[in-house]
Amino acid sequence: MHIAVRRRRTPIIPIVPLMDILVILLIFFMLTTTFPEKRETLAIDIPQITSLPAQAQVDRRVTLEVADNGEMRLAEAPVDLRGLPAALDQLKEALPEAKLDLKADEKVSLQLILQVWEILTAKGFPIKEVPVRVEIEVR
Repeated sequence: MHIAVRRRRTPIIPIVPLMDILVILLIFFMLTTTFPEKRETLAIDIPQITSLPAQAQVDRRVTLEVADNGEMRLAEAPVDLRGLPAALDQLKEALPEAKLDLKADEKVSLQLILQVWEILTAKGFPIKEVPVRVEIEVR
C-alpha cells in the first residue's frame, strides 16, 4: 500500500505590495503629523515661605461703589460725582494710609468709570493702586 504524501508548499509572502502599503502609511503620517510650536516661557520666582515676613501688613481698604444708575457710595456714605473730590479730600485727612477699591456694577457706563478715575488721579489715588471689581449679576 502506497500512501501519497503531499508536499506542502512554502507560503510565499509578497514583499512588494507590503512595501507599497508601508510607503503610503509613512507618507500619510508625515503629512498629517503636527509638531508643537515652540513657546516662550517666563521665569517666575515664587516666594518661598521663609522669605515672607513674619507678620503680614494688611492695608486698610476703603470701597468706592458705583451703581448702574450713577449712585456712588464712599465708605458706605452716599456721594455724587460733583461731591466726590471733597469726599476724597476728607478721606485722605481722616485716613492718610488708606487704600481705595473701586466696585462697579456690570451695567455702569465706561464714561462714568473714566470720570471717576480722572477724579481719583487728580486727588492722588493712582489708577494702578486702585483695583476695580465688577459685580456681575448671576442669573
